[in-house]
Amino acid sequence: MLIKSVSEKRKESYISSTSLVIIALASAFFPRVLMLIKFPSMVNFLHFAIVPFVFGIAISKSRSQNRQQLAASKQILFTLLLLLTIGLASAFLNDVGLINVILQFLLFNEPWMLLLAIICIPMSTRSLNQCRNYVLGFGFINLIFALLQKFILRWDRGLDPCGGLDGVDTITGVFVCQGAGCIVGASVSMALSAHYFVAAKHRPLWLRGLIIFACLVQIRRFAQRFCTIVRVVTWIVMKPYSLDLREKIISTYEAGNTSIRQVAARFQVSKNTVQSLLKRKQATGTLKPAPATGGKTSQLAGFEQEIAEMVEQHQDYTLAEYCESWQEKTGVRVSESTMCRFLQKQQLTVKKNISQRSSRSSG
Repeated sequence: MLIKSVSEKRKESYISSTSLVIIALASAFFPRVLMLIKFPSMVNFLHFAIVPFVFGIAISKSRSQNRQQLAASKQILFTLLLLLTIGLASAFLNDVGLINVILQFLLFNEPWMLLLAIICIPMSTRSLNQCRNYVLGFGFINLIFALLQKFILRWDRGLDPCGGLDGVDTITGVFVCQGAGCIVGASVSMALSAHYFVAAKHRPLWLRGLIIFACLVQIRRFAQRFCTIVRVVTWIVMKPYSLDLREKIISTYEAGNTSIRQVAARFQVSKNTVQSLLKRKQATGTLKPAPATGGKTSQLAGFEQEIAEMVEQHQDYTLAEYCESWQEKTGVRVSESTMCRFLQKQQLTVKKNISQRSSRSSG
């Protein structure tokens, strides 16, 4: 009973901390919308108090033993302290008000403080999914607001409530009536669309494509195209799934009582990804991604050792027999030309000439 009680208390603490992070994010996300419906202007400054408070709670409660988590936390915390020190020193030397330095520090570094809070808080799988769903929900609300502003409210045609902005800057999503609101809103939408398209592979392709299209509709204006370029470049250079994630996917499936579809939904990857990882481990015994190379990648890339062993064991095989043997071993069918190019690239030779044996067999 005592163990259960402690476990329940810890669980409640995790959920409470997660809720604090969500509240902090909401305080920075929606104040302009609240002001639009006649909330006092003070609501726009609440996040300057809420975000540091949540940041402090997360730091004080952190008990993580994960090395990667600790390393990332220390790096972000060191950078924040360094920036604050530089700001305070500059204020002292230039006789600038302390409040201005603190506000400027919070304005530019709140995203990093929230990120560090999320990293430090010990979350259960349920709490992590809850936090992810809220963040995605905030992103979808921003996108829906932007589409309403453009097609229903017609803010880009001079009907916006802000008055001081031209048509370029009025499609802002939830960041209403603020300088560069269109850039912030477009950045949030592009981050949402890129993440959803890549991570939500258990969702239909047409739905993920529709989110991409909606975001492109939002960011048509010239000032927002820069955001598109940045996100697309980031998307192109994204790394493959980490080895840690690959191992978790396979270990979850091998533990039993689950299906490939369920594993894919849990880790937000496609079924093909899970199947490919299973085949790779079965064929090579490793889950390490193949090294990136220029041009078209051979179907046999990453299997150099296995091919060499096959050639050593069957030096009198023809190309067709090598392809047949490889298919029996891995379930992957390759053409004779692919096998020939790979053998030549690896400088693998056999005792008997393959082409001569092939001609003798046909004769």
